[in-house]
Amino acid sequence: MSFLNFLRDESNAFGVRLLILFSLVGLISGLIIAVIITSAGGNSKVNFKNLILFGICIAAYVRIRKYAMDESSSVVEGVITKLRIRICDKIRHAELVSVEDIGKERFYTCLAQDTMTVSEAAKVVSGLFSSTFLLIVGFLYIAYLSTPAFYTSIGLTGVAVVIYRRISGELERDLIQASLQENRFFGLLNHLLDGFKELKLSRKKSDDFLDNHLKATANETEELKKRSSEKLSQVVIFAQTFFYCLMGFMIFIFPTVIDIESTDLIQIVTIILFITSGPLSEAVGALPYVERANVAVNNLCTMEKELERITAGLEELEKSAIKIRPFQSLRCEGITFDYRGKGQEKLFHIGPIDFELKAGEVVFLMGGNGAGKSTFLKLLTGLYQPADGEIYWNDRAVSPQNIAAYRANFSAIMQDYHLFERLYGTGTIDLDRAEEMLHRMQLDHKTSIREDGSFQSITLSAGQKKRLALIVSEFDDCNICIFDEWAADQDPGFRKFFYEEYLPLLKQRGKTVLAVTHDDRYYHTADRILKMEYGKINGYSE
Repeated sequence: MSFLNFLRDESNAFGVRLLILFSLVGLISGLIIAVIITSAGGNSKVNFKNLILFGICIAAYVRIRKYAMDESSSVVEGVITKLRIRICDKIRHAELVSVEDIGKERFYTCLAQDTMTVSEAAKVVSGLFSSTFLLIVGFLYIAYLSTPAFYTSIGLTGVAVVIYRRISGELERDLIQASLQENRFFGLLNHLLDGFKELKLSRKKSDDFLDNHLKATANETEELKKRSSEKLSQVVIFAQTFFYCLMGFMIFIFPTVIDIESTDLIQIVTIILFITSGPLSEAVGALPYVERANVAVNNLCTMEKELERITAGLEELEKSAIKIRPFQSLRCEGITFDYRGKGQEKLFHIGPIDFELKAGEVVFLMGGNGAGKSTFLKLLTGLYQPADGEIYWNDRAVSPQNIAAYRANFSAIMQDYHLFERLYGTGTIDLDRAEEMLHRMQLDHKTSIREDGSFQSITLSAGQKKRLALIVSEFDDCNICIFDEWAADQDPGFRKFFYEEYLPLLKQRGKTVLAVTHDDRYYHTADRILKMEYGKINGYSE
């Protein structure tokens, strides 16, 4: 989809009201030029009638152009905001595995860089309509002066448009390749920031990452952008050179072929000169922005279509979700899951898994790294969908119709848990309770919870963040609490508190707990202990 079609489809105002406004600007500009040309007759006396008309046209031009540009900016920023919200809404309805497959870098590129490109293009192209209209007025005036001159100008312009489209087609392909390569660069940049600690510890690893990967990708991006810039220069220079040649043709060749009055020829050349230095320059100057915006719009539309494909029907299912009965039991029968690569090759497999969890239980899950514990927790909580097998809630199969209600029963602190800067979805905050929990977690001197639910600070250590996450879990108040190695980042005092005070308290309140842990000295606090090996769960015995 082209940039202008995108704006037209996203906003009726851009297609109708602004088109009228910018056309009016072009009409007034043409009127100004007509007044100037008709007044330049060699008479030394001032034509007050034309002078007044000239002043009125200037005032109207300034007022209407400013209003049109302000309206254009307002409409485009509104379109971008609407698009960003729409894509973010589709992201939150997508399944976790789909979001992981797309990758954060593509989301960042689309929602940040591509939308910014569209915004910048809109500011530059805001006068494109008036310039186009003014070009039309100029050609019509040439037709009024000389029909042969008009047909000659239109014919040569048509040839130029065909050549331009050929060059710009190659340009657009190069810009698309540059955009894809830039996505790869942002992916590596994401690794640089997320893996900063690991790279900082190893100079050898850091140098390899920079020299053989990030730098190579950046250089490839640079080459693609240079190539597209060269083609862009060809487009701009061709457009300017064509009109210079058109003017030369009218001066040197046209009079030898067509009988034309010298005064008409001078006016025609004046019009072409005006077109070249005015509306043409503005239109040609907008070309680079339009080409880049076309690529950005294609990226955005591709992203949205991809999200529409993977979220088809999911939003409606969530809105019409079937309610489920209060938790009594949860059972997995033969569930499996496969991690697959870009080529759909199988990278990792867990299952089949048979598992049961009853209300009020405290169950510990142990197992080595890579055994599949975290993947199993994502399956159990409905974040991943089983490839085979079924999950039963109170003996009723979990299905797309009740998955949203099913997920709402879990509060999970995973190993890659993200701590938001505020409490979401909790309604009115009990500040006394919040203060008491912060004190209990020894966080009251580090942060606080404001009345609007925001945290005063989340600049905390890993262990402190996990303790704050525990407070968030308390406010979520869900039936089943999932803890993936929660105590691993805690000191001995908080480990003891977690196992011997907090988990029994949850059980006393009727909560069900499933905790991944290797703290064998506290295994006595669990009702059951399970072991996961090679993607399967077995009973545990010492």
